[in-house]
Amino acid sequence: IETDGGNRKWFGSRNGIFVQSPDGEDQVIRYTSESIEAQGAAVIWDVIKNLEVNSGSITNPGTDNGQVEGTANVNLRNLGENSTLTLINGKRMVPAAAVTQSGGEFVDLNSIPLVMTDRVEVLTDGGSALYGADAVAGVVNIIMRTEFEGLEIYGDLQGVQAADNAYDATVSAIWGGIVGATHEIEMLCR
Repeated sequence: IETDGGNRKWFGSRNGIFVQSPDGEDQVIRYTSESIEAQGAAVIWDVIKNLEVNSGSITNPGTDNGQVEGTANVNLRNLGENSTLTLINGKRMVPAAAVTQSGGEFVDLNSIPLVMTDRVEVLTDGGSALYGADAVAGVVNIIMRTEFEGLEIYGDLQGVQAADNAYDATVSAIWGGIVGATHEIEMLCR
């Protein structure tokens, strides 16, 4: 059991996922960067797709609809991809410039670089009282690394044996440091 400095208690598990205690107002699941790495996630979608509350969420590696090809979205409690609010550092993320075949707008999780991610927080209860109608199903808040110093290179190659030599390759790099009076972070992904 850990506390966040306030009155809330967090019950931890072996893989770094924290769930707020029942006496709190909401339920938040936190994935730390260590737990994301332990899962072998190549993209944020790899973290979200394993949530029990995430149902109806899809990734579109090669669909017939060219607008959403290569995208991934989150759909908490199967209430529709536009019923889950996606935030970056607590601020609303712009929806993808495409809609699903059912006409739903969504945030493309594949456009968020995993190498820049510090943690992912998921509010699984409806957040519409605080955030509005686009948070009826819940909220996903992706916290980015903001004060990184040094160089980090990440590479990943994943394949399915039955997929006839089809592989997913990811290469990312992040570097950062203090330049003058500001903290600067640069990132490269492929």
